[in-house]
Amino acid sequence: MARVSSIRFSDLVPLAWSALRRNRLRSALTIGAIAFGVSVMVYLVALGVGLENLTVGSVLRSSTLLSFDVTSFNEDIQPLNQTALAQIQKIPGVQEALPRLSLSGTVSFDNKQAPVTIWGVDPDYFATNDANPIEVGEPYVDGENDSMLVSTSFLKLFGLNQDKTPLITFNVQLDDTYGTIPPIDNLSVRGVVTDDNAISIYMPRKYLESIITVPQDYQDIKVLVNNLSQIEPTSNQVIADGYKVTTVVDTVSQIKQVFGYIQWTMAVLGAIAIIVASIGMFNTLTVSLLERTHEIGIMKALGIKKGDVRRLFLAEALLIGILGGVVGILAALLMQQLTIFIFQLLAIIAQGTVPQLFINYWYLPLGALIFSMFIAMLTGFYPASRAAKLNPIEAIKHE
Repeated sequence: MARVSSIRFSDLVPLAWSALRRNRLRSALTIGAIAFGVSVMVYLVALGVGLENLTVGSVLRSSTLLSFDVTSFNEDIQPLNQTALAQIQKIPGVQEALPRLSLSGTVSFDNKQAPVTIWGVDPDYFATNDANPIEVGEPYVDGENDSMLVSTSFLKLFGLNQDKTPLITFNVQLDDTYGTIPPIDNLSVRGVVTDDNAISIYMPRKYLESIITVPQDYQDIKVLVNNLSQIEPTSNQVIADGYKVTTVVDTVSQIKQVFGYIQWTMAVLGAIAIIVASIGMFNTLTVSLLERTHEIGIMKALGIKKGDVRRLFLAEALLIGILGGVVGILAALLMQQLTIFIFQLLAIIAQGTVPQLFINYWYLPLGALIFSMFIAMLTGFYPASRAAKLNPIEAIKHE
C-alpha cells in the first residue's frame, strides 16, 4: 500500500480557510469576539502610555532638573533652620539655596478679616516655583518690605479683581506664637500667584525673620545646582548630613511606577476579554468537529495521519486568532482616531489644544497579536486532539 504523504503547510491555510467559510456567520462572530478583546487591550494600554507620557512631560517641563527639595526627617532632632541653611550653602556644587518659611496670621481689608498662611520666600524663589507661577504682576525685590504676592484663592475670598490688585493694600497681623509683633500696615499687592486651593500670601523671608522674636524652622529648602551632573553628588551630601531629598527624578520614577500598574491593569482587562472570547472559539471548533466527523473519518480512512488532522484544526484556530488580532488592532487604531477627532472638536469649541492621548509602541500591537494567537492555539488544542483521536470507522458511520 502506498504511503500517503503529510499535508503540506501551503495546503493547510486554504483548507482551514475553506472550513471557516462553510459557516461564515459563526466564524465572523468568533473572529469579532477575539477582535473586540484585542481592540480593548490595544486601546487601553496605548491610552495609558499616552497619559503617562503627558504626565511625565508635564513634570519635566514644570520642574527644573537642576534643583531638588530638602526637608527634615525629624524636626526635633535635625531641624531645618538657619544653621542647616548655612551648612547646605557650603556644599560644593550648590548654586543657591532658597528656604521657605511658613507662618500664620490674619489679613484685613475693608473691614474684612481672614486667616491666611504667610510664606516667607526670597525673590528668586518664584523663578523655581513652577507649580504655582505668578499669574499677574512680578515678584518683589530684596529690601522691598511693603509688598506682597497673594494667591488666586485669596482674591476670591475677598471678592477682588486681580487686574486691580496692584492698587490694593492690606494689613497683616502675625499670630502671637512668633512673639509680640505689631501689625504690618499698608502692604501693597505686587502680583498674583496661581493657587486655587490655598489662601496664602508671599512676603520677603528676611524681613519676616527680622520682625519675629521666636525663630521658626523652615518648611523646606529648594537647592539649585550649576549643572545636571552635580545633582547626584550634591543631593547625596545633603542626605549624608541627615536631611531628606526629593528630586524630579524621584517624582518621575514614582509616576512611571503608578502608570506601570495602570497599564498592566488595562492589559489584564483586555486579556480577560480575549480569554472570554476564546470560549466562543472553543464552541466554534467543537461544533465544527461534530459537523465534520464523517469527513474526518473518510480522510483518516484514506491514510491521513493523526498529526495532519490535529494540525488542520490547529490551523483553523490559529487563523481565527490571526484574523481576530489584525481586525482588533485596526479597530483599536480607528477608535483612537475617532477619540482624537472628538477631542479636537471640543478643543475648537473651547479654543484649546489636544495633547497626544495615545502612543502605540511597535511591541504593543505585536504583543496583542501574539497573545491572541497563543490563546487561539491553546483553545484549539483540545478539539484538535479530539479530532485526531477519532476512530475512522465510527466517524464514517456518523451522520
